[in-house]
Amino acid sequence: MDVENALELYRAIIKEQLHERSSLTRRLAHSYLSKTGPLISEETQRQAQRNVSFRARLLEEEGAETYESLAVLRGRSQSTTRAWVARHRDRLTMFTIEVEGKTLIPKVQLTDRGGLKKNVAALITPLLKAEIGAWGLWSWLTAPTGLLSDEIPAVVAETHPDRALTAAELYAEDLRDAKARIG
Repeated sequence: MDVENALELYRAIIKEQLHERSSLTRRLAHSYLSKTGPLISEETQRQAQRNVSFRARLLEEEGAETYESLAVLRGRSQSTTRAWVARHRDRLTMFTIEVEGKTLIPKVQLTDRGGLKKNVAALITPLLKAEIGAWGLWSWLTAPTGLLSDEIPAVVAETHPDRALTAAELYAEDLRDAKARIG
């Protein structure tokens, strides 16, 4: 009987110690956070919100194809379409975006029938060589730029390909220069 009472008392003490340890951890975390400020600065939070909003705008307004939808558009099998995209991506004449485990192919670089817009592909190459990110590349192709008197590079590429290519090369050079200064 004494052994059972001792074991019961021991279990109660262990349970109380665990409860107190957990309670202490919560109190310390609360105290630390209330005195040191937020773990993520407000500026960083606002930048993350802007990035999400901007990316949502690109997806909604500019549009993108999946391998499935591009295969239908091209009238080809999905495996043939995947190989075609991979070949162009490897040549740096096409880019894709990864969103939640899904590969998206921005429409800005595709014709209405799912082919590659050659003049836009020419702009992609120098920018990918300058190691621009896919979202940054998509943004640059579809937004007005001072390098083209506030015209949109992908639009200018269709009517004045040399002018658009010069702008892409200048922007790529600026990117490389900025990276060299940083690091």
